[in-house]
Amino acid sequence: RKAWEGEERVRALKIAIQVSKMLGDTAFPQFFPSVFVLVTEMLDNFGELVYARVHAKGAGGKSVADDFTPEQMREEGVETTKNWFYKVASIRELVPRFYVELAIIRCYRMLMPASELPTVLRRMVQMVRGFGDPLAATYARSYLVHKAMQVAPHMTQQLVQEPLWDTFTVYKQQLANETFQKKMAARVAASGTGGTLIEYFQTFIPALEWLTQVIAERNPTHEMLKEMIKLYMANCKSTLVLNCILASFEPALVSDNALAMCELIKAADATASPKYHLYVSLGAAMCAFP
Repeated sequence: RKAWEGEERVRALKIAIQVSKMLGDTAFPQFFPSVFVLVTEMLDNFGELVYARVHAKGAGGKSVADDFTPEQMREEGVETTKNWFYKVASIRELVPRFYVELAIIRCYRMLMPASELPTVLRRMVQMVRGFGDPLAATYARSYLVHKAMQVAPHMTQQLVQEPLWDTFTVYKQQLANETFQKKMAARVAASGTGGTLIEYFQTFIPALEWLTQVIAERNPTHEMLKEMIKLYMANCKSTLVLNCILASFEPALVSDNALAMCELIKAADATASPKYHLYVSLGAAMCAFP
């Protein structure tokens, strides 16, 4: 903000790029959730600064309705917006390019109507598939959903489901893989923080639970719970994922399906999280809705 107010726009962008790079570093997984919150808060602020600038240039001092079209904005604002996206496109590394573009995604309103923004978001859903580390990818998807809710709230349901299904697939391919587990265990041991493999997997929970909660809050129905369980069964069968599902849906829905949930818990893979966490979640739901 200090750089921005001092007319040092490029320096502000460089700072945004530098902090974004931290979200590609999972060498110390226990600290990653805290780093993620701090960095994304900075990126949100950066995005607001950029949007305020391009919008002011486009409006030219006039009052503009919230549902404005690019045709209503002055050429100066449109060109400044394009210039920002050219700068972002020139960032060589995937992680900072992804995060900085997401931070200023609202600026696309200067270039396209709101109805076209989901196309940009779907492209970014595919970008996350290039993240090599599942922890970094899960948190990247949660930030993507956070921004999608801001710029395309009417499309949130469709835009959230694909990142969540992608996350399930990652757990199937990587977290259930013995070679991957050994590699992660070695990384946790090397970090010198005294953590265990299960503690490593616990760092996924805030981001994963956020994704499941967004869907559960927008579609709190038996049908959506059934669809999520079906995809869970087809992909990962991890206690980590199942516990997030149990914690996200209304207690009444979980309690109504208590016997089925017991069978799911029995069959779940407990590599990432102990099964007693699941019984705690199930018990809490049944206490809330006997």
